[in-house]
Amino acid sequence: PSPQARATVLQDWPRWVNENLLDYVATMSYTVDFVTFKSYVLSQLSAVSDPRKLMVGIGAWRLLDVQLAQQLGYVLEEMELRGTFLFNLDGLMDKGLIDTVRGMRLTYYPETAAGTSSRRLP
Repeated sequence: PSPQARATVLQDWPRWVNENLLDYVATMSYTVDFVTFKSYVLSQLSAVSDPRKLMVGIGAWRLLDVQLAQQLGYVLEEMELRGTFLFNLDGLMDKGLIDTVRGMRLTYYPETAAGTSSRRLP
């Protein structure tokens, strides 16, 4: 989500999360460009009153290992956000990117609204 989602897709997620109607919001910050990614995250952060309720979604299947590490580092280390979602696990497995995320502070949700992956992190 972007803060503009209210006007474009009728998702007023900033109000919903700020009024505690949602436990957290999982954004879709899918870009290969790091400057754009940072602007997405900063825009999303400015829209929430409690940064613990922001879970940044990273389009990992689109990224090279260096790009994935950079985006994860920005969200988890530099911005010190609570967590992230990586989309999608099958893409990570197919591209051999599991080693990039291994050892980082990650939360793995095998079931999402998009469905269930048959693969598990090793």
